[in-house]
Amino acid sequence: MEEIIELLNDFLKALNQYELLNLIFLVLAILSIVISVFLYLKSKKDKKPNYIISTHNIFKKSKSLKDLTIDYKGNKVEHLSITYISFWNKGRLTINKTDFVKKDPLRVEFPKETQILGTDIIFEKREINEFKTNFDKKENSIHFGFSFLDKNQGFKFRVYHTELKDKKIQIKGTIKGVKELTNCIISSEHYADIFFKKTIGYPKKWMNDIIWKIYFWLLFPITLLIFIIGSIVAGIRNSLLRIPSEFVPEKDSLN
Repeated sequence: MEEIIELLNDFLKALNQYELLNLIFLVLAILSIVISVFLYLKSKKDKKPNYIISTHNIFKKSKSLKDLTIDYKGNKVEHLSITYISFWNKGRLTINKTDFVKKDPLRVEFPKETQILGTDIIFEKREINEFKTNFDKKENSIHFGFSFLDKNQGFKFRVYHTELKDKKIQIKGTIKGVKELTNCIISSEHYADIFFKKTIGYPKKWMNDIIWKIYFWLLFPITLLIFIIGSIVAGIRNSLLRIPSEFVPEKDSLN
């Protein structure tokens, strides 16, 4: 036993004399950990409903275009926008119709002051998925559903509507076995807002407007750094989430 321990000690001493060899062993150890995590994530089966929302302003009445008008059922539309929605399953586990929760259906919610004019499906990965949309006038939302979604199956649809102003469109709904629906493209300000509210912006609720303005401008350099970091994090996150080309709504046309 003593001979074995002595041999091990001699071996460790020999290793310490070769720094390059130690570095190689360290790199190999790190690579083995990274590969193990990668293989685990790749083999993991789960449901991953992903979506993208993209809104484009088509027409807004102005003095220079006073002779151009758009009518909808006899009523003039002052502002016309189109929102493209892509929805697909990125996970390896199939999402079935039975996974929907009736009390919290999949839907696209619009602000109450926004008028929904119409909707249509513009792309289906497979017709057998039986994608459907339905306008809920009471909730001012578009409900959507399907029979099932295997990996990378999904669809795109667009909604014609009036002005959004400052409020945003939201996709809501519950799918059994899914923590949340993943928005694949977020704004550069998303993480910056989160970091700001949880750090420098946290004391705002205890301050009046004057004190808050003084406090904000005194810490403005740090605030600027937070927003730069947040934008970088959002950019990295968006680039890492691989989006199948067929689900990128910006490539759609009005045809």
